[in-house]
Amino acid sequence: MEISLLGSLSSIAAVVGTPLTGVLLDLLGRKYCCILFSLAPVISWAILSFTRRVEVVLLSVFLSGLVGTSFMIVPNFINEITQDSIRGSLTSTEAVEAICFYRSEKPNSKIVLQEIDNLRKILSPQFNNTQPEEETLKPESAKKLTKWQFIRKHKPTVRGFFIALTLLSLSIFQGVIVVQVYAQLLFEDTLPNMSATWSSIAFALVNVLSGLVAAYLLDVFGRRPIMIYSSLLTCLFCTLLGSHLQLHWAPSWLAAALIFLYCMTVTSGANIVPFVIVAEIFLPEVRGVMSMLVIESGWIWNFLMLVIFNPFMAAVGMGPVFYIFALISLLTAIFTSIYLPETKGLTVQDIQTLLERRQRSLH
Repeated sequence: MEISLLGSLSSIAAVVGTPLTGVLLDLLGRKYCCILFSLAPVISWAILSFTRRVEVVLLSVFLSGLVGTSFMIVPNFINEITQDSIRGSLTSTEAVEAICFYRSEKPNSKIVLQEIDNLRKILSPQFNNTQPEEETLKPESAKKLTKWQFIRKHKPTVRGFFIALTLLSLSIFQGVIVVQVYAQLLFEDTLPNMSATWSSIAFALVNVLSGLVAAYLLDVFGRRPIMIYSSLLTCLFCTLLGSHLQLHWAPSWLAAALIFLYCMTVTSGANIVPFVIVAEIFLPEVRGVMSMLVIESGWIWNFLMLVIFNPFMAAVGMGPVFYIFALISLLTAIFTSIYLPETKGLTVQDIQTLLERRQRSLH
């Protein structure tokens, strides 16, 4: 249990830091929030360089988890400044340090939208004749209501929240966070003759390369196909890996290949697509608070996963754990095929209209 709590300590920091980020984004802006929370791992490593006391190590692990707030800051910022045709690729390849260094602060999105509306009225009178669907997306309609009233009454926002929350939750339960934290134990079981250091390096390289390839493919094939097929492949590899861990039928090289194939598929889909969806599916007026709620729930699931993993594995074994990951991956593919709209290359207005139409079609 102590190992589980230590591994989940960084998730606790992210749970605490995500709501704080939602408040500070409006007070400090995107750039300075990103710089502030990116300093957390720097301070963490600086503390460890001076002492190895248990209390200090725990504090260091906690501080390192604050960098998890970048999952809320960076994707939203990238979504606001990039073209729709490359939004998926850039959102999925966020680099906190580079963006903090090069970017300038973005004005409030409501002001930007107000200026765009003013320019439209000046340049072309025909923009005054808005359609009913467009009228629901105008910031002025949100000003008549409080933010929470607008969220409750605006059906596409509610539906988008349901899709983003469910997709992120299912993706987390595909097990990637557990494999990342307990990779050494997994490799010791499947590759006892390989150095733990080299296996960890290979694991990290596979994750990075898979993420880069998936980032390119997101804007080529779209979000839905990547999520569906990667989840189905994850289901297959988890089933094979679970059966090997339970029955030990495969040679060592095949077991290692299954681990890396699992990492590739889960990184390509579950590790990337939900965060892209969260960044692009909400209106600018409510994007901050809705993203905060979804990301916060994700960190809570991460914490619970890491806490219960060791006791659960001790009770049922490693093999059945991967059977559960396989089942969740299959459910993710089914959910995506039914509920997730394709958002590749669409503006936020187009996405909201698509959500409205899909809700009507289901009813």
